[in-house]
Amino acid sequence: MKIYTLERSQVLNSTLEKVWDYFSSPKNLDELTPQDMGFQIISELGSEGMYQGQEIEYYVRPILNIPLYWKTLITEVNDHHSFIDQQIKGPYKLWKHTHTFEEVDGQIKMYDKVEYALPFSFLGSIAHEVYVKQRLQEIFDYRYTMVDKIFN
Repeated sequence: MKIYTLERSQVLNSTLEKVWDYFSSPKNLDELTPQDMGFQIISELGSEGMYQGQEIEYYVRPILNIPLYWKTLITEVNDHHSFIDQQIKGPYKLWKHTHTFEEVDGQIKMYDKVEYALPFSFLGSIAHEVYVKQRLQEIFDYRYTMVDKIFN
């Protein structure tokens, strides 16, 4: 299985408390996802924030507006520092997204690391080069822009 990695970092002019509160609420995922992804949370989200063991279900429409079911599990939460979500059902063979937050000189450094693999072996590798790699870059570019508007 070929595992790919996407890494991003961003400096936010905010407090760790505000940044953590925002990112630890699954309800904010929609705001950070491009409209053309057709992102729709279908899980019932209570008023509490994210927690270890939480499962979140949604639909995404990354290609030709075809809905794909995606279910993630919050596998780890280190309060005000990091959390990990992993796909347990969806379009990837592997999806592990680590979110890390660190206070540095009065600002917050946010770091994302996504480890992912595609199904279908050789065909998955072709799909990665032709479409998936660029699409993920676009999604995280959008996320960067939205986070910058929210916190900077």
